[in-house]
Parts: sequence; structure tokens; C-alpha cells
Amino acid sequence: MKIDKSFIGIVGILVIAGVMSIALYFRQMGEVDTVKMSGFPMQIGAWKGEDIPLDDRTYRILETKNLIMRKYVNAEKDEVYLYMVASEKNRKVAHPPEICYTGSGAKITEKNLIKFNVPGSDKMLEVNSFVSIDKGESLVYYWYKAGDTFTADYVSQQVKSAMKQIMGKMSSVAMIRVSTMIVDGNKEKAGRTLQEFSAEILPII
Repeated sequence: MKIDKSFIGIVGILVIAGVMSIALYFRQMGEVDTVKMSGFPMQIGAWKGEDIPLDDRTYRILETKNLIMRKYVNAEKDEVYLYMVASEKNRKVAHPPEICYTGSGAKITEKNLIKFNVPGSDKMLEVNSFVSIDKGESLVYYWYKAGDTFTADYVSQQVKSAMKQIMGKMSSVAMIRVSTMIVDGNKEKAGRTLQEFSAEILPII
């Protein structure tokens, strides 16, 4: 029986890809994140933070302990909740937060993609935005970091990370989420608060 050469070529490519994937898997299993989220500053400009404890179940679900959940408060008593998770070996940790919100019983409304100027620079930050309703209303912004790039696109950061992994390069990913309560229905003020805080943390991230 004559075997098509193109078929042999395809099988060869699949075998090589499989070997590379296995090697990459075991290499990643032995890696440890070198950037620790716990080292993120507690004092950021006028904002002072305090850690919010997380339980073991949360760590198991996320498959990492390299994350922080904090409440930051400024002199005007504005409160922002910061959640950041990162990994240099497991891109699954940076998933859309709507999954966690709806899983805990919250209702998600007003989903948008917004851009705003970062004060003090000519840069624009694009973020995902939504309102969470659960014992009150909260405005939530989130975005991703893939290597040195910020993006609001989940698929984009996953693809960039996967391509780097295939090439054997470091493929760090992170998801940054900030939220604040909407007081007296004033979503504009909540948005300004999140944008000001985001601008403060961006250079550190």
C-alpha cells in the first residue's frame, strides 16, 4: 500500500508538536513565578491599602497563590478594590472575572469597552467595564497584561502567551481588576475614581 507523502509530513508535524508540548509541560511544572504579587506596594500615592484574606478554595480554583485582593482608601475616603493575579507558566489564571461574579450570584449589566487617557502621558488605556449588582451596585474595570503589553482582549493575550510558550520563551500573563461602589447612582464619579486609581498603578504594573 502506497502512503501519501503529504500524510507522512502531517503526521511528522503532529509528532514534533506533541513532543514539544510534553517537554514544555514538564518544564513549566518545575518553574516558579519570579514576580510576586504580594510585593505590590501598599501605599500608592494618596491610596493606602490593606489585604483582604482569601481562602484555600479560591487558591485551588485559580491554581495559583500568586495573587492579591486589597482595599485601597484615599484621604477623601474613596474605596477601590484591587485584584491582581499573575503567572509566568499558567495562562489560565488570567480569565474574565464575569465568571467569578456570576458564579457568586451577582448580576452583570452594562458591559462596555472603554478607553481613557492616562494622566501625565500620551497613552490610552483600554479596559473592559461592567456593573455588578449584588447587595448594591459596583463599577468594575479589568484588563490583561501579556508580557509588556496591556490589552482588554482576552483572546489576544491568550494567543500571545501561547505563541511565546511554543517558542520556549517566557510568557507571563496577568489580569488586573479594580472596582468601587456606585454611591447614590453616581456612575460618573465611580468611573473617575477607577480611572484615577488605574493611572496610579499602571506604571508599577
